[in-house]
Order: sequence, then structure tokens, then C-alpha cells
Amino acid sequence: MFSTTVFDDVAFGLINFLIKKKDPRVKNIDFVKAKVRESLVKVNLPDIENEVPYFLSFGEKKLATLATVLSYDPEIFILDEPTSNLDPQNRDNFINLLKEMNKTIIVATHDLDLAYEFSKRTIIINQGIIVYDGDTKRVLQNKEFLDRNNLRLPLSLKI
Repeated sequence: MFSTTVFDDVAFGLINFLIKKKDPRVKNIDFVKAKVRESLVKVNLPDIENEVPYFLSFGEKKLATLATVLSYDPEIFILDEPTSNLDPQNRDNFINLLKEMNKTIIVATHDLDLAYEFSKRTIIINQGIIVYDGDTKRVLQNKEFLDRNNLRLPLSLKI
């Protein structure tokens, strides 16, 4: 993030994406403004569009970056540890956003609660070998399997 405002940073990404795709909407400033604002609302950051990105928390920077990607409206999302450094409310909002999207979403995470809440299918890799590929709830409730693979039950299951 390097622009003078969060709005400008998200708009910069969207404009460059549209230019690369030779999309004529790049010249429609109202489209760009609406898409940027819509994306910031989706990640729960509508009130910081005029803030300087440098002074945002790490979690806010992550959400602003996600807003940029959302503005592209991609068919596939590939996310690496998307909930790290998010406060509980923004984490929940983010998970709900993922659940609402009708997109292919691939998430690499150590956050087993995220996987449990969000994923239907899980692939577990241990030392470069796929040790599980199947139903998320089934595997994340299997304490013996998780222990063998240096994982722990999701916190939501430790009641």
C-alpha cells in the first residue's frame, strides 16, 4: 500500500486491472468510485477511505488489500492465511463474506477454526505429502488423526 489514501490505493489496483484487461469501464470514474466503495464496505472498512494507508493496523491493511482484489470480481480466490492479524469481529465478517461468495476459494491456513467454519473440503499436507483429502468436519473432529499430523482440534470443538 503506497497511495495517499486507502480509497486511492484500492482504485489504483482496480484501474490497473481494468487497463490490463482492456476494459472500457476504466474511463468511467463513477464505476471505479462505486466499485471501490462497494469493496471497502464488503471488508467492513467504509469509514477509512480517506485514511493514510501507512498508519493502518496490519489487519486493516490486509482488509484494504482484500478490498482491492474484491474490486476485480475474480472467479477464483487464492488466499494465504487470510484471517491472521484480524480482530475477532473482522475475522467473523471476513468468514461471512467468504461464505456469501459464489466463487471458487482456495485457502491455505493453519486456522483450523476458519477451515471448520468455512470449508466443505479440506486437504491436509504434512511434510509435503497429502495425508487427507475429504470432508472438513469429519477430519477436524478426529483428534487422533490431528495429533499424528501435529495439528490440534479447532478451538470451537474444545468445549
